[in-house]
Amino acid sequence: MNMHAQPQRTPAETALIDAFGDRLSLLPGDGAVMLKRDDAIETIKHGLPTRRVESWHYTDLRRLLNTVPDFDPAALAKVIAPIVDGSTVVSILNGKSDAKAPVLEGVSFQRLSEKLVDGSAAPGLDPYGSDDAIGALNTAFVADGYFVDIADGVELEKPVELQNLQAGGQTHVRLPVRVGAGAKAVIVERQTGD
Repeated sequence: MNMHAQPQRTPAETALIDAFGDRLSLLPGDGAVMLKRDDAIETIKHGLPTRRVESWHYTDLRRLLNTVPDFDPAALAKVIAPIVDGSTVVSILNGKSDAKAPVLEGVSFQRLSEKLVDGSAAPGLDPYGSDDAIGALNTAFVADGYFVDIADGVELEKPVELQNLQAGGQTHVRLPVRVGAGAKAVIVERQTGD
């Protein structure tokens, strides 16, 4: 008989699991989204990946992640100038999308928090594989972002810069983009913060 002992959790793994329990009632989502969140945290409960996992061979996340920052709803982030002058800027400030998304013909910007609440975001929360620890963490904690939908044949003259700006603490966002058939666009995703 082979028995596989579950290794003792690291302080960071314990902090992530505890944070999920603490934040669960604050996270948006219908039943389907909440099931995806539950599955994701179960993945984390099995432990963060080490170099023994082939796709993590060069990055021992379990060893590297020593602490987990708290969520800080009081932290304030500010929009910054785009990398490419003249870009349309879409910002998520410390985990919250702006209620006033820009208006571009042929492009819709839907707050991800709304898609989590109505459940339409649930199919996009599946991990990319059984070893997708970062995706599992994001699925467990994602609270906002934008779903960008560029209609068929639309050609954007200016780049769109998706800014995820963090002022401290822990936030989890997603920025899925769907580009329709024959559409042309330059999308810049920018992550910055403290």
